[in-house]
Amino acid sequence: MPRGLPLRAAYRFAVDKGLDSEISTIRQMPNIPALAQKGFIVALLDSKNLMAEFVEKFWPEGNSPWGMRRRIFYLARTDLKPPQVEQQMERRDLEDHRLILEKDLRDYLANNLETIEEGLRLYQVDGRNGIEYPVDHGRIDILAVDRNGQLVVIELKRARGRNRTVGQLLYYMAWVDNNLGVGPCRGIIVARRIDDELRLATQPVPGIALFEYQIQFSLTPVANDERVEPSEELRAEIERRLQAHQADPSRALSWEQVLAHVRRPR
Repeated sequence: MPRGLPLRAAYRFAVDKGLDSEISTIRQMPNIPALAQKGFIVALLDSKNLMAEFVEKFWPEGNSPWGMRRRIFYLARTDLKPPQVEQQMERRDLEDHRLILEKDLRDYLANNLETIEEGLRLYQVDGRNGIEYPVDHGRIDILAVDRNGQLVVIELKRARGRNRTVGQLLYYMAWVDNNLGVGPCRGIIVARRIDDELRLATQPVPGIALFEYQIQFSLTPVANDERVEPSEELRAEIERRLQAHQADPSRALSWEQVLAHVRRPR
């Protein structure tokens, strides 16, 4: 079983680094359990960029995947989230929003293909439509058919670079020509912005068109004069937090409040 963070060694290490007043602050917190103390120590050493040195000297297990999870566990005992976890959550949220936006854009285009070209319609065969159409190594965003019966591969350009965008489109077009056998197909790239490099890369290739899209937002005022009753889940969460605060006031501290303690001017 890997060894948890050695609390006494952590206290000695922090004092040796001149953090005796911060350590005193942690020790003077009322009714603070050992796991929460370890969480505050992790927060303190992280804020001073000393965690790596401490782990190397006194807690090599802290560099393992188990040790990283343990650090987060200790911080959770103080109701804290380490900055790196918050940053990962922010990046994940942004990625989720990006994926949602791309899906909404894809679905909008699939349902409104005539905004791209009159007579364009979604490919349909054997109960399968052209949205996320599967090929040997990937999925075509939208596979459509024009008014002349010619297949059209439509790809949304993501943040992946022009070479990959063009290369993927050409592969999909070749796959459609070789496997669906309806004559040479065409390709369309839809992007938030078409730059000069993408224009240059597609110029020598016949049958590829480029489109830029724009997103517009509107705001609608919402009346806020009606009383809103909290849900049962919210009531239970509020009660849990109140009980946790009464049982152990130190756990109610936020990350910013802790850093205000551990980053006090010396």
